[in-house]
Amino acid sequence: MAVDNFTLTLMGLAVALGRPGRGLPRRLALVTAVIAANLPDVDLLVFLIRGQTEFVFRHATVTHSVFALAVLPLGVGAIAWLFTRASFPRLAGLSLLCVAGHLGLDALGAWGIAPLAPILDVRLGLGWLYSTDFVLLGLFSLPLWAPRVAGVAQDRVATLAMALAACWVAVMGGLHALAEGRTRAAAAAAGLEPRDVEVFASPFLPLFWNGLASDGEHLAQVRVTLAGASEVGALHHVNMLHPAVQAALGTEVGARWMRWARVPAAQVVCLTDPVGDAPGKVAVRLSDRRFADPWMESPAGTLRFELEYDRRGRPFRVLGHAWATAWTGTGDPEPGGCKDAPTAARR
Repeated sequence: MAVDNFTLTLMGLAVALGRPGRGLPRRLALVTAVIAANLPDVDLLVFLIRGQTEFVFRHATVTHSVFALAVLPLGVGAIAWLFTRASFPRLAGLSLLCVAGHLGLDALGAWGIAPLAPILDVRLGLGWLYSTDFVLLGLFSLPLWAPRVAGVAQDRVATLAMALAACWVAVMGGLHALAEGRTRAAAAAAGLEPRDVEVFASPFLPLFWNGLASDGEHLAQVRVTLAGASEVGALHHVNMLHPAVQAALGTEVGARWMRWARVPAAQVVCLTDPVGDAPGKVAVRLSDRRFADPWMESPAGTLRFELEYDRRGRPFRVLGHAWATAWTGTGDPEPGGCKDAPTAARR
């Protein structure tokens, strides 16, 4: 997931209260930094204008790229200069640091960024940080209150806060590597020979992680703990070769989802059996398991396709698609509710 905007706002304030904000009026530096630190997330407007599908596939792409890193700080600096006639180089430099901080933090999360968009839609997401990291929140807030308590200059506290934040990120990188080893070991203990291993931060202390190990056919979701024994919480069929799944992935939206998903898995659920000349219906649930936390047993955001079929061997025909979340649900019955629907996982 992307880093939350409260953390990004505190990061911008910490940058403005440090040396990069020197030479600028205090209020101007703070306002400029907060705007620049949050501006890459202007693509959230895509959700309001184009809907959830476009938002999922476009979020953290162009506005989180090297192109944005070159353009957004100049834009923020130019607008601030037009209103205040303060130093443009200082305004642009402050904005550059805040935009770069936003992109760097998002690249450390599970959602990631597309640094080469729109030329190349390849995402970089290390999975070291959860969307809200309470340690980073505490560190970035230090310049707001610590100078009064400790009697230290605010710019020094801000510099210290940024240095400690960098150290914390390095610590999380080391813990991520350790969690990856625990994931591989837990999957092997469960009888899986992991070929691909991914690990993502969970919304708890950094001792807990969401581990994913796949042998190409099965996907083990591991409750990784660095303070005790890690264990496989769930075992899923990847199931990408099922003909209904292939039909869903053959659509434009399905193909875009497959390029976007990092740890894909599919499930086919029967809705109705065919009766006479009336076709039966199945639902295909596509989920990216990096967003399904094994500790809270929360489901991943699911792209659900509805398809029809009959007994005469006609191919699956896609009727439509919709997004389902932990709040909206899928509306589908539990698997196994039909007698002869072709829902079994395919190898």
